Amino acid sequence: MLDGHYIHLLSNHFPIILSLTGFAVLSIGLLRHLKTVKLVGLYILLAASVSTIPAYITGEEAEERIENSLGTSESMAEAHEEAAELAFILTDILGVLALISILLLTTDHSLSLWANRLTWLVGFVSLILLFNVGKTGGQIRRPELRAGAAIDTTQTLENNESGEDND
Repeated sequence: MLDGHYIHLLSNHFPIILSLTGFAVLSIGLLRHLKTVKLVGLYILLAASVSTIPAYITGEEAEERIENSLGTSESMAEAHEEAAELAFILTDILGVLALISILLLTTDHSLSLWANRLTWLVGFVSLILLFNVGKTGGQIRRPELRAGAAIDTTQTLENNESGEDND
């Protein structure tokens, strides 16, 4: 059975990957003045916006599930939650802008170029925020990703000294 924690783990990479892909495709479309490529990039950014919903709404349950686990940091979970909230809001704004840009582009409206440029700019900022969400999320359970964290190599050293093969 799927619980919120598991859904969070499954869904949290989609917003980052889709935003990166959509941003790259939209950038190419804007640089090359290719309407179809711009549309594809905008649709991908719209999908990125929608993909934030399951990741965001399952975040609280994921936090509750790990909050008393060994090696987790409550302060890092809070930092992740705050970063996620800001990124969620901006990425949803990005989705609205992408939808408006799609409508303007498909009707050949004169405001289409400005809407696409604004969507590109918000997409860039959203991507930076999403990267930060991914970074702070990884640091909750992965101490080696934390700034200044030392990696415990004693287990590896003990295994090598006893002649065990780590391959």
